[in-house]
Amino acid sequence: MSLVEVYRVHPLLLRGFLFIGEPGPAGCRRYAPALSRLAPRLTTFKRLEINMSNKPELTDEGLDASYAVNSVNEFGDTIAGHIAAERALTIYLNKREIVTLMTLGTQPELLVLGWLRNQRLVQSVDEVRSIQVDWDVEAVAVTTHEAVDGLEDKLSKKTVTTGCGQGTVYGDM
Repeated sequence: MSLVEVYRVHPLLLRGFLFIGEPGPAGCRRYAPALSRLAPRLTTFKRLEINMSNKPELTDEGLDASYAVNSVNEFGDTIAGHIAAERALTIYLNKREIVTLMTLGTQPELLVLGWLRNQRLVQSVDEVRSIQVDWDVEAVAVTTHEAVDGLEDKLSKKTVTTGCGQGTVYGDM
């Protein structure tokens, strides 16, 4: 079993689109439908090597995104349905509590990895050794291969953002 997986990827797709699959226009249409009109022009491919030896160990603790409930309508009839199941998940990075996220919980490991990258707490997935979710304690333990550079400085500055909801950004914006 190889520790390196090699994909043929068009350079345009490396700049913002995920593409893993067959080379050539047929593969582009199959894996990137939004780019189908560009597919006839996509002919030059580059090698993309992904080092699988640094792939983090992930649990597989995804949950259903909703709960089954019974409700009563205006006529007094009981109706079965589903409601969103938002759950709290506290991130611990190298045994240090960072933040509590609210999530539907369908792919918590990927949510945490994306959040850490978005906050620039990790620069690459290669830095992460493991992501272990435990819903019994509503927590996720993230371990990196080495200590996170400047973690205390990054966590010392917190900015509350607005928009559709309210969020928090750590470090300099």
